[in-house]
Amino acid sequence: MRRIFAILCCMALLCSIGYANLSPIRSATTTNQPIAGDPPALAKGVYGQPPTSELDEIVGDTVHVYLNWRDMQHNSTLGRMIAVDEPALDGSQLVHFTWCNRTSAAAPSQVYYRSATLLSNGNVTWGSEVNVNSPNWGGYPLLAADNEGDVPFVGWHGGDGGTGYLSFVSTPNLYVPNVFNAWPIPTIGAVTIWPHMAGGQTGGDYYTHTVLNEYDPDNLLEDGLYYNRAVYDPLTGSMSNDTPGGANQVLVTDIAMNLSNAVAVSPDGSHIAIGQTVGRYNLFGEGDQSSQYNNDILVWESTDGGDNWNWGTGNATNITSFLPPNPNALPDTTEANQDTMRAYTEVDLAYSSDNTLHAVFSLPGYDFYRGTITYTDRLYYWNNDHQMYTQIADGTFWNYSYSAVWERIVGNAQLSIDEDLGVIWCAFVQYGQPGDTTGAGIPIDASDERFKATDIWVTASPNNGLHWATPVNVTNTRNLGTDLLPYETESEREMTLALDAGGDNLHLFYTLDYDPGIAVPSNSPEGDPTENYQVYHVINKQDLIAEFEAGGEWVRNYPMHVDESGFFVSQDDWEWNGFWNPDGGQGAPAQLTLTGINTTVGPNGGEIAYSAHLETFINQAFQDVDYWTMVELPNGQEMGPLFMFTFNVPAFADMLAPWMTLDVPGGAPAGTYIFTGHVGFHPNSVISDSFTFNKIAAGTDSEGEFVFDPAEWKSSGEWPGVASDDPATLTPYEFELNAAWPNPFNAATSFSITLPQADYVQVAVFDVLGREVVRLVDGPMIAGSHTFTFDGSEFASGVYFLRVSSVMHGDQIQKLVLMK
Repeated sequence: MRRIFAILCCMALLCSIGYANLSPIRSATTTNQPIAGDPPALAKGVYGQPPTSELDEIVGDTVHVYLNWRDMQHNSTLGRMIAVDEPALDGSQLVHFTWCNRTSAAAPSQVYYRSATLLSNGNVTWGSEVNVNSPNWGGYPLLAADNEGDVPFVGWHGGDGGTGYLSFVSTPNLYVPNVFNAWPIPTIGAVTIWPHMAGGQTGGDYYTHTVLNEYDPDNLLEDGLYYNRAVYDPLTGSMSNDTPGGANQVLVTDIAMNLSNAVAVSPDGSHIAIGQTVGRYNLFGEGDQSSQYNNDILVWESTDGGDNWNWGTGNATNITSFLPPNPNALPDTTEANQDTMRAYTEVDLAYSSDNTLHAVFSLPGYDFYRGTITYTDRLYYWNNDHQMYTQIADGTFWNYSYSAVWERIVGNAQLSIDEDLGVIWCAFVQYGQPGDTTGAGIPIDASDERFKATDIWVTASPNNGLHWATPVNVTNTRNLGTDLLPYETESEREMTLALDAGGDNLHLFYTLDYDPGIAVPSNSPEGDPTENYQVYHVINKQDLIAEFEAGGEWVRNYPMHVDESGFFVSQDDWEWNGFWNPDGGQGAPAQLTLTGINTTVGPNGGEIAYSAHLETFINQAFQDVDYWTMVELPNGQEMGPLFMFTFNVPAFADMLAPWMTLDVPGGAPAGTYIFTGHVGFHPNSVISDSFTFNKIAAGTDSEGEFVFDPAEWKSSGEWPGVASDDPATLTPYEFELNAAWPNPFNAATSFSITLPQADYVQVAVFDVLGREVVRLVDGPMIAGSHTFTFDGSEFASGVYFLRVSSVMHGDQIQKLVLMK
């Protein structure tokens, strides 16, 4: 590691006598100025024809969300601009987006919100785009979502109606569709903007936790960092201040460096963390106070929902703790530098359900004695459980072209903690690949102004961040030409990754920029303004794991510290034994084995018996896991669930259910059946296993067409700790009419009902006079979840009542409001 700068200096020398005098290093006292307001574009927009089709992505599927002339969303650390809700019973997921939009290069910036429903078949249905900040300009948006109530929370800052700034949290108006109510975060003496926000349920209430940087145009080197907590009222749809001590905002630190803060909330809302780069001059008196680059990363944490914190730099956790220069080693400056990396502008935080805090950050090279910083960098992971540093990506290559302001070769990294699979996902942006030059040293896939195009890469760790699979380029929209003009490049930037909420996919949202660099807005335009797409990218997790298996290689770790403190070393020298086998592990993180014991029944039916054995091979417990069974009939039709219950899985589980049964009715047709057991979070299966059984002939009393009735396929048996005679445990569902969404609506709303067993059901909608206006179903239905849509396009605005009538369970009624 200590030789990195010798190599970089040689590269700089070659560059100075070769192509365009582009050097991979710069002075560590060069200062970048963040954008606070909404300046007009300093370069004329270039009109072209952006592609109208979807991207030719390598992995996953993409959908265009909106056209946008703005190619910059945030100055440095991004935060989340996409959120997904937990999968519905039909497998669909509601997705929320926010972004800063310009309708032309010179138009004012506006904060937009849009929702979409990702259906189980992969199709997407769209909600309307909403201007969140009208009528003033707005920008720098962040997003959180209440997974239980489907409520999006948009944080942003913009004009106060005059020449000043305010920061806001906006929520949907409960009574007027496509309208947001903006709640101004209470002000203090300083101007605090550039909000970063996360949200979560604590004690039954939903809170937003927002961190804001002080805006002082006369001081670009350190400023105040402030915290605000607000609580949401679901009855009025409004926010109110709930900052501890009754304060409007609380000072976190007065020496924050750069707009590089991040905030995370644990799944249960108990833990909140704030991360921020802080200059080492202010911490330790090290170096030059005028440097934006010589930083550590500090983390403050609350363990009681934000009521109490460890404020103050002395109480914070320094998660980088770089070794200071050692002047006693001079004149050998390489030895005297000690650690030759520093934090600059990027950090992302996320919690897992056990309240472990996970962090990812980029580290450029730093030479204290030469006073230089590199455009190249490395991406590292850390958590507060094992406290080891592992390299995610190596961006120390140089292709004689530049990344955008505030950015380095690899960065904009974000984490998503997948509790279902036991995997940590990381997505990041990378500028090019090693060797991206012609024989003459001219950069390929770069603009005529020498700004490099980007791609998005994804990696994952199956063992708590210690091993990372070689990243996969999931966009790969590369043009191998040189000196590319606007609309000849495709550069995916401002990438944001949704926190995992269950389901089979990763969810990405980003800007597809048709001329690399930041042109709108910018103090010093990089490239030309172009009309770009905001893109939604859905990637199946198992497809990515298959790509990792095909690549067959782990990212080799690299010491972050010169003394190798916190350096994780693989026991088998990073040998690839499969994605689920880091360091020669036990295979997949979990295994379910079903073994048929009695697998043949006669014409009049009978009992199938089997054993079920569940094993997990990771040091992680899982709560509220579902086990359910399905049966595939001889005609290939799959039916069920026949049987379902919820249970807890301990770490390194070894759970055997030696005798479980299934009754096969006499009326079932003859043939071979496939019986499958699933473990996961219904309806999303994580692991499964199957066996076949046979019915040798049709029953003597069977007449006409076979009608499947799950009530006839009775099951029995138990897992350790799950009593089979507990009806609350074994009942697959309760009879329930789930909340319609959207409501109020224009002009259609969807809802689902759940049935614990086969039943005769009537679903109808009535007006306020009790007149039936439409009947959606009237007949027998099997157990499970059923989704319906009420199309009100032909009916007048007003109040309607949805009634679901069940022969076995009575009626449930819900009010609907149609607003046109």
